[in-house]
Amino acid sequence: MSDQPEAGSGMAPPSALPSPVEEASWRRLLLGGGAARRRWLMTFTLASVLAVGVADFLLGVQLSVLVFYTLPVCLAVSVAGWRFGVLTASCSVACWLVGDFAAGASFASPWVPVSNALFALVTFLIVVWLLHSLLVLQREMESRVRQRTAALQELIAERARLERALLDAGERERHRIGHDLHDGLGQHFTGTALACQVLADKLALRALPEEENDARHIVGLVEEGIEKTRQLARGLLLPEMPDDALVAALRELAQETGRLARVDCELRVEGDFELAEGGAATHLYHIAQEAVRNAVRHGRAQRIAIRLAGVGG
Repeated sequence: MSDQPEAGSGMAPPSALPSPVEEASWRRLLLGGGAARRRWLMTFTLASVLAVGVADFLLGVQLSVLVFYTLPVCLAVSVAGWRFGVLTASCSVACWLVGDFAAGASFASPWVPVSNALFALVTFLIVVWLLHSLLVLQREMESRVRQRTAALQELIAERARLERALLDAGERERHRIGHDLHDGLGQHFTGTALACQVLADKLALRALPEEENDARHIVGLVEEGIEKTRQLARGLLLPEMPDDALVAALRELAQETGRLARVDCELRVEGDFELAEGGAATHLYHIAQEAVRNAVRHGRAQRIAIRLAGVGG
C-alpha cells in the first residue's frame, strides 16, 4: 500500500473576546435616564405610598392593605438606596396610621396603634436591609465579573501578541536560511559546477573520454543540486502572500513536488473560505510546504494530498 499523508490547512474560527458584563436589565430600565429618571422615580414612589394610603382609607378598617406598602418601599431601595427606603417605610407606616384613624378605627388602648406601627416599621426596615444587602452583593459580583473579564481579555490579547511574535520570528528565520542557501550554498555549488566543467574540458583535451564523462556527470549532479537549492531558497524567501494567491501557490507546490520528487501530489480545495487575518496565507503555505517535505523525505510517500478547506467560518 502507498502512503497517503495529507497536509491539511483548514481555517479555525476566530476567537471571540468576551465582552464585559453589563448591569442587570431591571436596573438599566429604572436608572437608564440618569438623575432626571431617578428624581421622577422617587416622586413616583412617594405618590405610590399616598395612593396605597388612599386605598386603605377607602377600604375601611375591616380590610388592611399594609402589605401593599412593601412595593414602594422596595422600589425606593432600588432607586435611591437604603436611606430613601427608610424614609419611604416611615411614610408608609404614617399613611397607614392616618388612614386607619381617618376611617374611624378605634383601639382599646393607645399603645395598640403604637405597637402595630412599630411592628410594621420593623418589618419594613428588615425588608429594606435585606433588599439593600442583596443589591450590594449583586453589584460586588458584577464588579468582580468585570475585573475577571478584563483580566481574561488582557490574557487573550497577550497570547495573541505572543503568537504573532512567534510567527514573525519564524518568518525572519526562514528568510535568513533562504538567503544563506541562495547566497552561500548556491554560489558554492555554482563555483563547484564551473570547476568541474573546466576539469571536463581539460580531460577532453587530453583524450580521456571516460574521465571526461565522469566529470560531466558530476557537473550534472551539481547543477541538479543548484536547482534544488534555488527551489528551497525560493520557498523560504516567499514574500507576504495575498489571501487570494494561496490556492495558486499550493497548486504550484503540488506540481513542483510531483516533478522533483517523482510522487503523485495533488491539491484538494473544498468549499469557500475567508482567511481570518493578514499574513495567514503565507503561514498556511509554509505549513503545507513543510508537511509535504516531511512526507517526501521521512515518510517516503508515493501519494500526497494537500487539502485546503474552510471549517467553522
